[in-house]
Amino acid sequence: FENIGWTAAMQFLARWLTEYSLSIDNLFVIALIFTYFKVPAKYQHRVLFYGILGALFFRALFISLGSVLMQYHWIVIVFGAFLIATGIKILFLPEKPLEPERNPLIRLVKRFVPVWPKIEGDRFWVRHEGVLFATPLFVALVFIEFSDIIFAIDSVPAIFALPNEPMIVFTSNIFAILGLRAMYFV
Repeated sequence: FENIGWTAAMQFLARWLTEYSLSIDNLFVIALIFTYFKVPAKYQHRVLFYGILGALFFRALFISLGSVLMQYHWIVIVFGAFLIATGIKILFLPEKPLEPERNPLIRLVKRFVPVWPKIEGDRFWVRHEGVLFATPLFVALVFIEFSDIIFAIDSVPAIFALPNEPMIVFTSNIFAILGLRAMYFV
């Protein structure tokens, strides 16, 4: 800590702790996704590995965009209003039963890519009679990426609420995501 200074170290620690605590709900969503798609435990590591790579890419993109947007102070009000509106919506709307087969994301994937009905080892793609099919592992990966994007919509503005230094924001985000993966398997 002496080389980078106490202030930067404390900023990093505060951002990492904030991001880590905001990412805890990802664990439950990932577990639900794996349960719904019946992903065996021995293949979850592979799906989560690529999910983490995608999360790192999207977080880098969102943090870069956020560092540009946060130069305009009015954008903080827009993000705050969005988060308050979604919180109120979740609080007062009745809970709907889960119907994953009617989910727009699954329908979109099935529209563009034929999906093989069962898991074929640890493969994301399988070729059958000359046709390339996505396996349920690939659809689970798409779901994990999409859920991370949704979580990043509230996570990235929250992390910029602390004093903003894009490099500290990015590195604390990376460490939180990598720690989240380890925590899932624990």
